[in-house]
Amino acid sequence: MHEESWRTLIPDYTPYRNVLENYNELAPADTGLLQPRLADAVRRFTAITIQPRVLRVTAPDNKIYRDYVIELLTKYEQERIQKQTSQQSLEQSSITDPIVVTSEYVTEQSLFGTVYPPSSDAKVVTYNVKHGLIHQANNGYLVLSV
Repeated sequence: MHEESWRTLIPDYTPYRNVLENYNELAPADTGLLQPRLADAVRRFTAITIQPRVLRVTAPDNKIYRDYVIELLTKYEQERIQKQTSQQSLEQSSITDPIVVTSEYVTEQSLFGTVYPPSSDAKVVTYNVKHGLIHQANNGYLVLSV
């Protein structure tokens, strides 16, 4: 028996040569095609009308994956809105992109917002309010890495 080191082995790409040579001409895959269970979970999540709703996805913690989830949310929310508007008059409602708010890092202040007291020399007493992610995502989706 002849032993070979794993470092000397070269993979055989001949069955895939045609695909690799025409890679630039390939059509992009549909969103959700790569992970059908995730796509189905997001589709069901967007179909739920009760509030509040939470979908926890156990996944790698990186921006590419979060962007993929956001793409799925946008796709299925637009489909849901189109289905609703086809039942109603198109004049009564306009199709808009859903609100999707995301953040890489979450702190108390960024999640809930902050209220700052007015400056002491101001004649009109108004508080400075910085809205948090929850307020920004009102009636939309909040995608966080936790």
